[in-house]
Amino acid sequence: MSPADPLRNLGVVMTSKGPELRVWSASATAMELCLFAADDPASIEFTKPMTVDAHGVWSTRTSRLAPGRQYSIRATGPTDPQHRFDPHRHLVDPYAKAIVPSPRAAGAARSSTPRSTGRA
Repeated sequence: MSPADPLRNLGVVMTSKGPELRVWSASATAMELCLFAADDPASIEFTKPMTVDAHGVWSTRTSRLAPGRQYSIRATGPTDPQHRFDPHRHLVDPYAKAIVPSPRAAGAARSSTPRSTGRA
């Protein structure tokens, strides 16, 4: 990637203005950062809307996004079978440095569509 690459520094990065979360999506129409309570990882303590740039990179800054803080992303967008956006589902940051199991994250990657068992 060149220094001018708009997809550089995805995930949580430290900037001169504080911690910033950057996530790319071609189809999202809205995204929000969710921070979980330190004493109750099943409880959302803080949310903040994200803004999108011309390259489809969604971002937000908050000093609450400290190292080790558990967070998720919620995304809104098309609900057709190709996309299946669900604004209530908590998504894992695909650029995260580490993933910590939590009650809420345990179901985040599950599909509501039955899967084939591979048997006739």
